[in-house]
Amino acid sequence: MALIVLPPILLLWFIICNRSKITNEISSFNCKNNIELILYSTAFAFIGFNLISSLTTRYFEMGISLQFPVNIPILYIYSITFSPIIEEYICRGYVFKKLSSKLGFTVSALLSSMVFAIPHFNPSAFLGYVFVGFVWCWYYKKSGTLIVPILSHALFNFVTILIISMKG
Repeated sequence: MALIVLPPILLLWFIICNRSKITNEISSFNCKNNIELILYSTAFAFIGFNLISSLTTRYFEMGISLQFPVNIPILYIYSITFSPIIEEYICRGYVFKKLSSKLGFTVSALLSSMVFAIPHFNPSAFLGYVFVGFVWCWYYKKSGTLIVPILSHALFNFVTILIISMKG
């Protein structure tokens, strides 16, 4: 029960604590330009993730199948709403933003992308997650708003869950 209740409580706490930052993000969102960036970043992330993961999977075959449990509907909601918001605020909004002022774009994007990849607990897809994190850092920097990587992340997760669900 705690696992079901904890993410919404954490998200609510996060929103309350960061109300002014969130308001600024929403007000700086330019719909026409950023929708294009969201679609490009999602497509680029999806293609790159699948290519890299398919190439690295053979080196990490451990007999462990890490699949999305499609029989737990609440995970759909978490994966499409809570995860993108929390992960993007931590990895791009905090880690990348703090590091980029000191280390430049490339190093800070790689480090924050590794922070993003580690909690996904999938060694065979680690480089794929790093790539996706790097793409979202690029589009965050390009757009100037976290809304672009958040919505791209949500769309990425939605498409992934849709494909997994159709496989059965």
